[in-house]
Amino acid sequence: MMGWYGGGALWPMMIGGTVLWLLLIGVVVWVVARAIPSRSRPPEDPRMTLDRRFAAGELDVDAYREAVRELTASGRI
Repeated sequence: MMGWYGGGALWPMMIGGTVLWLLLIGVVVWVVARAIPSRSRPPEDPRMTLDRRFAAGELDVDAYREAVRELTASGRI
């Protein structure tokens, strides 16, 4: 069994081990990053959503005013 690691077989095994460890570390970092919630953008309140949809042309004036009235009556804004 002497010389089993010799003859150039050591370098591919070292490179393979290094790649395996880097892959494992990358997977762990990816899992942790996905588990932590993102704080990049706060959730919109209902009035902001209505304003954005009205500005984009998704709502006409009557629908916008009715939605604002409903939200105001329900105490959401």
